[in-house]
Amino acid sequence: MTNAVLSAAEQQKAAAAYASVIRRAWTDPAYKARLLTDPHAVLADAGIYIAPDVSISVLENTPERQHLVLPEKPTAELSSAELDNVAAGFNMGGGGPKPANLRQVFDILQGTALPK
Repeated sequence: MTNAVLSAAEQQKAAAAYASVIRRAWTDPAYKARLLTDPHAVLADAGIYIAPDVSISVLENTPERQHLVLPEKPTAELSSAELDNVAAGFNMGGGGPKPANLRQVFDILQGTALPK
């Protein structure tokens, strides 16, 4: 991955691919174990290429431990709207309201819920 600003279509495609990996890791213990031990291969299988010289850390949130991921600072100049989306941690590719939680993100990506 790079710090390049992705188009809305690219963001949506990447978000759907990541959602697929997360959903499967939640339901398939063997897949989750493989994701934890060989994330490059699992992500590549899902169509997400990350250069082999880039380290990947897979962390799992629990009720007792939450992780905050600080995104890489973009090198390109961002508009106020783009900066708001990056700072919010999720970009739906439009100016609509942000999802309330991760479950809503996945519902939106799967088309089972629409933002209000």
